Order: sequence, then C-alpha cells, then structure tokens
Amino acid sequence: SLTAVEEQFVKPKYDILHDLFQDYLEMVLQFGYATLFSAAFPLAPVLALVNNHVEIRIDAWKITSTQQRVYPKGAEDIGTWQSVMEIICVFAIMTNCALIVFTGNYLEFEYPEEKLFVAQCTVFFMCEHFLLIMKGVLMMVVDDVPEAVKIQLARTEFIVD
Repeated sequence: SLTAVEEQFVKPKYDILHDLFQDYLEMVLQFGYATLFSAAFPLAPVLALVNNHVEIRIDAWKITSTQQRVYPKGAEDIGTWQSVMEIICVFAIMTNCALIVFTGNYLEFEYPEEKLFVAQCTVFFMCEHFLLIMKGVLMMVVDDVPEAVKIQLARTEFIVD
C-alpha cells in the first residue's frame, strides 16, 4: 500500500502549458460556437451553460484526483485568451446580425426586389454598429474588478504594509 505522498508521486503531472491550454481552448471554442451562431440555434448558449457546469466538475476531479497536485501559481488574468474572446464577441455581433437580417423575410414586404439587398445592408450596418457601440460602452462602464474585490485587495495591502 502506498502512502498519500507516494500516490501523488506516481500520478501523471498536470502540464501547466499543454493541459491548461487544452482546457482553455475547449472553453473558448465552445464560447465561439455558442455566441457566433446563437441566432441560428438559440438553445446553444443554454446547452453551453449546462456543459460548462459539468466541465468544471470534471476538470476539478481530473486535476485533484487523477494527476499530481499542481503547485499554485499566481496569474494576473487569463492572458491572451481575453483578447481572443473579445475578438469572438465582435465577430459574434457581426454574424448574428447578418444571420438575422439576411435570412429573415421581414424586409421583403416593405421593399421591392431590386431595393431589398440595399435595405438589408443598411439594416445590417445600423444594427451591427449600434451593437458594437453598446459593447464598447458596456466595456467602459462595467468595472473589470468588482467593488468587493477592490475592498479586499485594499485590506490585504493595508495588512501587509
């Protein structure tokens, strides 16, 4: 029978570069599918939420039970993945606007056939620009760090100093 330390030693190591990259990649791909095509399949974000809940539990079990204990390592943020997700958000706004405007038939009753494409492009650009501006405003208005975290960081800094 092995001791707890020996059991940890014989387990495979969690590669902080490869395995963590794969975990992030899986989540970002799912985020992309759920947001880029939510106009075509509105149930996708709900299914992604359920999957993420299960995925968190599976990843926690994988890291704590099947692999060597990972040494804690601080991180300021999620790194480049934040930029990737912001780019996906911009493309999601564009693709969903395009899906709604160019596949919907609500403009066909208002405009003749020869002016329909121009009307669709106009509505697309108006909706897309409005949503991109709203995204930018929300990014400026909503704090990256919640107020409770700011208070806790200030308390920690006061105690340490």
